[in-house]
Amino acid sequence: MRITADCPLFDPNLLDQMLAVFFEANKRAVTVDCLSNVIRRTYPRGLDAEIFTAAALERANREATRPHEREHVTPYFYQHPQLFRLRSFEGDADLSAHRWTLDTPEDWQLIEAVYAALYRPDRLFTTADVLKLLKERPGLSKLNAYVEQKKLGG
Repeated sequence: MRITADCPLFDPNLLDQMLAVFFEANKRAVTVDCLSNVIRRTYPRGLDAEIFTAAALERANREATRPHEREHVTPYFYQHPQLFRLRSFEGDADLSAHRWTLDTPEDWQLIEAVYAALYRPDRLFTTADVLKLLKERPGLSKLNAYVEQKKLGG
């Protein structure tokens, strides 16, 4: 699995859903090398998750040579779809306009505000909780709405 540390609003329920799909698809034989919610993005940036087989990762490790393929682990899968059985995991709604990752001071402002409103030591908050908060306080989404994600090296 791959989730990144710069995504502090990641919802573990999403990963549970993805794992269920991945394991069901590969129950009898491997039919999916990589299940990803970034092939066709419907989740907010910051809820990125990828699940892949050890064999796919080993192949990428052997064959990937470009610096961004080595640094980011999975670009080799997407740049060589003829070699891997890729499957997109998509949400019911397109939430891709949201940015919940931490790369800029503006991202930090949003994340800090979300934690101030939702964090409780005795329970995890979910994607639904964050969406509800953003609906109640639409100005929060504007904090980092203009930030563009940096592109992978090529």
